[in-house]
Parts: sequence; structure tokens; C-alpha cells
Amino acid sequence: MIYNLLPDVPDPPSNVHLTSPCHTRITELHWHSISDNHPPVSHFIIQYNTSFNPEVWSTAKKLSTGDRHYDRISLSPWGNYSFRVIARNSVGDSLPSEPSAQPCSTPPDVPHHNPSGICTKNAKPHQLVITWKAMPPEQQNAPGFYYLVKWRRHDTVVAPSFEERILDADQDELIISEQPIYKPYEIYVLAVNEVGEAVAPPKMTIGYSGEDGEFL
Repeated sequence: MIYNLLPDVPDPPSNVHLTSPCHTRITELHWHSISDNHPPVSHFIIQYNTSFNPEVWSTAKKLSTGDRHYDRISLSPWGNYSFRVIARNSVGDSLPSEPSAQPCSTPPDVPHHNPSGICTKNAKPHQLVITWKAMPPEQQNAPGFYYLVKWRRHDTVVAPSFEERILDADQDELIISEQPIYKPYEIYVLAVNEVGEAVAPPKMTIGYSGEDGEFL
């Protein structure tokens, strides 16, 4: 009796494991792949999740060779990682492998950048409203994260500087009352954690306090 085997997707890779520690924020991942009687594997897709969002798997790399069963992965600070691998052939993708069982935790570090999207918005007269894009946990890089907001008048030679710590990492706005109407300000928003300030220097933004009158 002759059996005609139809082409199918690969079997899931197996034995996904780390062969180097994660404390240097670079690790090497290995796996096994066996796909008898299927079209050859053309790609491997390496995915990871973290303890910040364990239900979401993100793609770290796509390897365009089915013969290679290892790769080096760069990691972010202050993360707990798991990995899995998907094999791909001309028919499609395999089911994901079982996640790696070994713990993979990276050490903390200063934030790698400061918040983006810093600006002011139209507000009530005598208010300066500073806004920015909040940074998610995977960008905070260590415990004790906060925003350091600094501002001073831009239109005077001698103007005092002010600053305020925002301890809520989800907060994306600071309202400062009792300001003169429609005056320019130099504004900085820094990312800071218990290790230190962001390695990138903060960029100055020029914003304005609220005008007198109503806005649409």
C-alpha cells in the first residue's frame, strides 16, 4: 500500500533553552527542530514575553535559515524573560514551542531615554499645562521610577527654575497654576529611577501658559 503524505507545516521546535546567563543582557538561545516528511524549514521565529505583560508574545528575531538552531538575543534591563520558537516552511508556521523553562532576569539600569511628546496645551488663563507620553514599565529599567519636570520663564534674562517629581509613572500631565498669561517657558521632562537619570540628555521644549479667553 502506498501512502501519499500531503505537505504540512513543521512540527513545533523542542528543547528551547538558554546556554548563557542573562545578567549581561545578552543570552544565547538553542532549540531542536525535527520535521520528517514535511517541506524543509526555511525560517525560525524567536519570540519572547516578559513579566510585565506575560500574555503577549513579541517577535525578537526571524532567522532566514532552517539549518541554524541557535541565536544570540539582546535584552532590555530589569526584565524577566521567557522564550519560544516557531518554525516556518513553504506551507506555513508551526505551533509555538513550549516556553523556555530557565529563568532569565536582567539587571536594572538607568532609563535609556526621556519621555517623548513633550508640549504644552491650551489651558485656562494663569495655567501652564505640561504634557508628555508616559513610559511603559519595560522602558523604566529599574524600580523607583519617576518623572522630573523642570520649567522656567524663557523671556527674561534672570528667571527662577522650578521642578516637581511625578511619582506616578502613568501620569502624563502636570498643571501649574498662578502663572502669567501666555508667556513662553523652557520645559524639560526627565526619566529617573533608583539607579539614576536617563543616559540621554534631556531636550528643551518651549511651551506657553494659557491665553486669556476661551478656546475651542
